[in-house]
Order: sequence, then structure tokens, then C-alpha cells
Amino acid sequence: MALHILKSMKSGEWVRYSINVKQTGSYAITCRMCQQCSGGKFRIAINGVYKTNEIKLNGSGSTWNEAFIYPVELQKGEQYIDLRIQGGELDIDCIKLGEGCSQVPDIIQAEDFDEGKYQFRESSKGNFKTYRSDQGVAISANSNIIHISNTSGGDWIQYTFKVLRPVSKVTVCGAAEKDGKFALSFDGGEQLPPVPATTGNWNTYSDFLVSNVQLSEGIHTMKIHMLNPMNVDSFDFQ
Repeated sequence: MALHILKSMKSGEWVRYSINVKQTGSYAITCRMCQQCSGGKFRIAINGVYKTNEIKLNGSGSTWNEAFIYPVELQKGEQYIDLRIQGGELDIDCIKLGEGCSQVPDIIQAEDFDEGKYQFRESSKGNFKTYRSDQGVAISANSNIIHISNTSGGDWIQYTFKVLRPVSKVTVCGAAEKDGKFALSFDGGEQLPPVPATTGNWNTYSDFLVSNVQLSEGIHTMKIHMLNPMNVDSFDFQ
């Protein structure tokens, strides 16, 4: 059987799909794509609003890759999804939409938190308004790093993910001019011991290891609790 694909889509080109969502919620999108040369990247928009940062592809030539994107928040009813090419030259086989969650071991970007699962005081102060602007968490971009910004002591943010093999540590990439501090909790449990997270500059990021983690295979939740203000870039589950 012949493979029917969209061929050689280039930077600036896009394709749109209409869907009928049965229930409001967070969904996963899987894009099966192949890049003809290096530098292939794209973004997903829902109803004209970007829901992802730039997603970069690996491989080249005849190698097909599946890019997994989660979370993508969709409202009940008719919606449209744009796949917008940002670089390279891409062939597209299919786009699959369904329920899902982030998968680890891997990196979860701090801005990809659970929809509506947060307590955040200074939500209007982020400078990156093109991503998840419907959520009440400050997202900013400085020096090409998109991150959670303008946090306050007492803020918290939740993430849901699927553990594919046991995880024993989480590395938090963050920044704080002085006195930064956070704690993690899992599956509604008690906070783990606080972790100081001072880097001397709001734009200087370092890794902070949380090693007393025991996550078995399956679905889990994690909260990051802001004990003192800091920026948060990502979480590396290992």
C-alpha cells in the first residue's frame, strides 16, 4: 500500500485540521514526521494560539520520527489545530490526538504544568504571552530560556506524568539572585526537605538535585513548592 504524506513542507508553511472535542481536558498529540535536512522544527497552535514551544526533530533522510507533545489543553466542541513549520523541510505522515501525559525518565519543561493545577500570586507579570496565556502562571523568556517567573513564597505548581521505568532523582534547573528555595512533593504526600537554589542572577541557571525520590512505574503527580522566589526552567527525571 502506498504511503500518502504531506511532502516537503518548509519554514513558514502550515496545515490546519478541524476536530470535534467530546470533553474538555488535557490531551496528547503525536506527530509522525520525517525531515529531509537538519534543522527541522515546528509548533502546534490551537484556535490560533500557540500551545507548544519550538519542537525540534532528530534524524534525517528516510528516518521517520514520532514527536510526542503533552499537555495540550482543548475545550469541548469544534476546534482547529495548526501545525506550523518553523525550520527545515518536513514530510508529515499523520497526527494522532488522544489522552496522555508526560513520560519519564525525560525532561519536563516547567511551563508544561497541569491545566488549572497551581496556586500562583503574580500571574500577570510574565513577559512570554504567546504560550498558555489562558493559565494563571507567569511564563517569561530571557536569553532564549522559557521559564516560570515572578514566583512568590507559598506558590505551587503541579505536573502529572507516566513513569516508564523507576525514577530515583529529579534535577531542577532554576535561577535566583538570592535566597531561592523550593521543595518537591509527590502524589499528594509531604514535602521533601527544602533545597536552596541561589545562582546570583535571575538569568544564570544551575541544576539542583533532589535525590531522595522513589517513583515506581505508572502515573504520578509532582508539585514544586516555592519556599522563596526563583525562576524554574525544567525538571530532569532520572
